[in-house]
Amino acid sequence: MLLVDGPAVLMKQLSKRELEVVSLLAQGYRREDVARLCDISLLTVRNHITKAIWKVGVKNHTQLVVIYMLWNGRRVSDGI
Repeated sequence: MLLVDGPAVLMKQLSKRELEVVSLLAQGYRREDVARLCDISLLTVRNHITKAIWKVGVKNHTQLVVIYMLWNGRRVSDGI
């Protein structure tokens, strides 16, 4: 899916909240920090990450963050 669709198409599938969570992960925040910043439970953060991973079609949250960074115009070598 990734090679055919590209990051923009993949990220379009995510809800606003899922994008917010992925964005915070890409900025280097831990799941616990994301929960606090979004005023949601850690379980809800995990659910958003799991749904985003499934929607984008990657294997883990690291791959999800890489796709997000490519979509957002950041180089992966810039770090998280």
